[in-house]
Formats: sequence, structure tokens, C-alpha cells
Amino acid sequence: MQCSRVVALMLLWVYASCTSADPQAQAARTITGMVVDEAGKPIPGVTVCLLGAQKIETRMLPPPILGRCESGEDGQFALGGLPATIGPYERHHVIAFTSGRGVAWQEIRATTSIQGLTLVLLPAQPVAGHVTDEFGTPIPRATVTVQSVYDADPEVFDLCPLQNPALGDVAFLTCGEDGSFRYQYLAPHTALVLRIEAPGCAPVPGALGPVEGGYRWQQWPGWRITETAPVDPESLVLKLSPEAAITGRVLLPNGQPAAGIMVSVNSFGPERVEVRTREDGQYRLGPLAEGRYSVIIENDHYVAKAYESEVSAGQILNNIDFQLTQPGFVTGHVRDKVTGQPLSGATIAANSGARPGQPHHAETDERGAYRIRVMPGPVTVFPRYMPPGYHAHSADRRALQVAVRHTIADVDFAAEPAWVLEGMVVDEAGQPVEGAGIIWSPFWEMRPRRTAADGSFKLGGHKAAEPVFLLIRHEDRGLAALATLIPHASGEAVQPARVVVRPCVKIAGQVVTTNYTSVPKGKVSLGVSFPEGKGIRLDGTVADEDGFFAFESAIPGARHTVHASAPTAEPALRRLVGRAEVLTVPEDMVFVQVQEERMPER
Repeated sequence: MQCSRVVALMLLWVYASCTSADPQAQAARTITGMVVDEAGKPIPGVTVCLLGAQKIETRMLPPPILGRCESGEDGQFALGGLPATIGPYERHHVIAFTSGRGVAWQEIRATTSIQGLTLVLLPAQPVAGHVTDEFGTPIPRATVTVQSVYDADPEVFDLCPLQNPALGDVAFLTCGEDGSFRYQYLAPHTALVLRIEAPGCAPVPGALGPVEGGYRWQQWPGWRITETAPVDPESLVLKLSPEAAITGRVLLPNGQPAAGIMVSVNSFGPERVEVRTREDGQYRLGPLAEGRYSVIIENDHYVAKAYESEVSAGQILNNIDFQLTQPGFVTGHVRDKVTGQPLSGATIAANSGARPGQPHHAETDERGAYRIRVMPGPVTVFPRYMPPGYHAHSADRRALQVAVRHTIADVDFAAEPAWVLEGMVVDEAGQPVEGAGIIWSPFWEMRPRRTAADGSFKLGGHKAAEPVFLLIRHEDRGLAALATLIPHASGEAVQPARVVVRPCVKIAGQVVTTNYTSVPKGKVSLGVSFPEGKGIRLDGTVADEDGFFAFESAIPGARHTVHASAPTAEPALRRLVGRAEVLTVPEDMVFVQVQEERMPER
């Protein structure tokens, strides 16, 4: 990503973004709170930022800074810039950092002003070490980028992006002449996502996180995950390999060099790398890490068959040439299956040899018409997205044989009106519950949809009038419910369902062996089961020295499962695992018996 090249531009952008917002809008929606240490004492001079959501199409770019301030002598802070709306899949964060203490962050879901937010900055675990080549020779002036932090519990994985030049050395570290670096913002129980770069070397992304017995460094060059034994976080040795590259030439259909053609690698590599061909048609893609790559041609007038290959460390693949050809085309219409009316805004995709796993696509116009440019040869055309209120069967795929400069017409698709779920979430007093999170089966979205200010919700995209199981939770208020609803056809007038959320209840227990000997410090998670048999995780914790644990997030009347795991004397090879079913809540005590099992091979 060559972050060092855009630091100056990003700083100017951050300044403009933080000063040009409407002051009245910022005043209307603010976040106030306090920054404290582990003893609850205020910490002055802490930098506090509000980070906006990263969009899917810009996920490789730094998150926008919506507000920034410093805590006062009393630890208090006030942030502006909270947006009026937050999409169902967007995540905003408030982060706080100061030298010698770990970064603290809090995910923000509300769009109204927030008061009384408390961020606890714990003493930091310093991270230090050296960057070397594969023979152990230090690499001076290498760059270590801290891209994000996340909860070290893999079942939680609450990730907060940090890659932003405005955050100073929270995000960027430059090694000394001896290859040394030092980072002072790692909080206990959190992990770092790092990226190490140096001229002439392949970039290496990886993560440093706590494990039983210390910390572990895990890197994934070319998405091939390699793990080390537990390491000392203050004596890391991060080795870089020589950069790999792919070179070649792109030719026009008449055999002449093709200048200005976009050539890129992605799909299998750690990131997207793209270049344009020179006047002589030559290109060079790099630096690349060891891994499997797909090289594709991006052009509005020509297509070429993609090239896929494994690349080893330091390898230069030469003479990977491409002969451009004129494309073929597929055209058709998308219509409402019931009324026959054309539908605009539908996306039709086509898989061909030009872009493996990344189909060409086109959107229908006001006449419901589309036209896709494809690689001549075998092509599979299918509906990818439908406008709101409609869905298309994923099995509706058309296998075609397309010739050069030939158009296959009348490849039409019918969109069925989608079934939707509408309802309102209220508490036991009948009052609307704003901001309750909803996830549902069979879709199991990673991020919940949120209820509106009046407690209402609307979930679309269902394919039939079959039961849909919902998990509804308001974590801050400690309310939850399971519900089974029947969707209705889009546009059909129905009375919205009313779902009552009730206070969560407590499940307490102990992690023990099969002989009922207590197991200390095991990881424990609480899940809830749906009537269809599927389950979803609700909460996680760590048992105390005597193996005792407690959850306050169980759902009244639901069936729960408690999972537990604990390391053995050989944590890399074996672990203790077990589970217990909780049929009714509350119960007197839940015993989770664990027994040894081999760790799965990577």
C-alpha cells in the first residue's frame, strides 16, 4: 500500500475532515466520557479519536477520522462528528491512546449523543525487536505498520482499524539503522496486526497476540499461515525474504505492444498489486510475497485469459505474456416474474477465463436491459444482486459459448418479489427498544441489524414463507429474546410482529475434569440454540483460578450450550475441551467436563 508515500496528503486530508464539518451538526451529536487507568484514576492528555466506518470498496484504505480531542486534567473528553446514520454493517470506533499505555477502543452503534463513555487504558506491554533478512542481517529503515488491534479471543475478534498517519507512531514505526523498532501501545488481552516492509523485500503481514505462556507471532505471506513457538514480545526477530515479481509483455491483437494496459494480481495474494504497461508493452508486478497469484488484464476494449501460478520467495517469473483479443458480449433483460415489468438496478455477472473468481458484471438500465463484455469461450452468466424487494435463485445459471466479437442476446432473468420480515421490539412495559441488534437464520449475518427509534425493523431478501429464527439483543440494557416469525410478500399489507425482549438471566458454573477436579483459567463461551438445531455464540469469558465462571447474558426460556477449553502442558499439541447443555435457566450450577484432545494440524 506504500503508506509512506501518502502520509503528507493524509495529514492534510485529516485536518480538513476534522475542521470542515458542520459545527451545529457536530454539537447536536457528541460523545462525552472519561479516560481512566486500571485504578479508575483520570488520565489527562490522552488522544481520543472517533474513527468512521471502512467501506467494502475502500477496506484497504485508512478509516476516516470524524473527530479528535485530548482528555482534560480530569480525564474528561468531548468528541464531535458522530454521523446522523450508521449503516447496519458499518462499525465506528472511539479509540484512546497515550504513551506507555495500551490502546483502548469502544465500538459505537448509536447515532444519538453518547454520555458517560469510560475508556480504561491499562499499562502497555512493550513490543520491540529487529527486522532482518533471511540470513539474520539487520535491515535498516524498514517500516513496521500497525494496521489494527483486536480482542485476542478468536471467538470475539472485535477488530479496530488503526492504520492512519494522523495517529502518529500508533500506526507507523521506522526501524533504526540496526533494524530495531519499539511499540508501546499494546494492551493486555489484545493482539496487533502488523505489516513489515523494506526495499527489495517481500512485504509480510502478520499478527502478534497473547497465548498460554506468552505471546505468539503468526504471519501469512501469500496467505500461507506460519506460526512460531511462544516468543518474547520485547525480543522479536521479524525476517523478510527477497521480493518476488512477475514480469512480461502485453500485446495487441495485431501483435504490437499494448501501452497503458492495467495488469494486476490479486485473489490469492496478500493484497492487490497493479501496474500499467510501458510504451513497449512491458510490465512488472512486485514486490510480491511467496504465494499463489492470479494475474488479470483490466481494459475497456480488450480481454485476455488470466494467468495463475505459484510464486516462491525471491522468484522472478519472466515472460508471462498476454495476447489481447476482442471480447464477446452477452445481453438480456431482467423482469418482474409476476408482472413482467422491467427492473432497473439489477446486477448480472459472468464468469469467464479473464477473471477467475471475479466475474465481469453489468447493471440493468431503466428498460431492465444489461450488456456484459466477456472473454470469448465458455461463459457462465448468473444474477448477482437484485433491487430491493426482489431476489433471484442462485441456481439460475446459464452456460454459454461466446465467440470473438459475437453477441449472445436474450439471456433473460426473472426476479421474484422477495419475502420480508417486519416487526417491532418492545420491553416488558411495552415501550419501544431502540438499537436492539437482530441476527437471523438461515442468513446469519456477521453484524446485526439495529432497530429504529420506534423499535421497528424490516429484514428483506427471504425466498419463501418459511419460519425465520431471530436472536434479538440489546447488550447495554441487558435485554434479549428468541423469536420465530413468518415473512410475507413484499408490498403485502400485514400487521408487524411484536417481539418482547426480557432481562437476561445468569448462568454460573465450573470447568472441571472428568474426575471433577477444577480446571483454572479456561476459556468459556456461551451459545444459544435455535429450534432448527443451529446455534450462535452469545458471550465469552475466562474461568478463575478455581474454574468458576458466570454469564449474565443468557436468554430466558432458551436452550444454551457452554463450551470450555484449556491448555495442557503441551499447548501446541493438545488441549482440554468440553461442553455442557443447559436446558432450563437458571440452574443451580453447570459443570463443564473437559478432556484432552489433540490440536488440529494446520
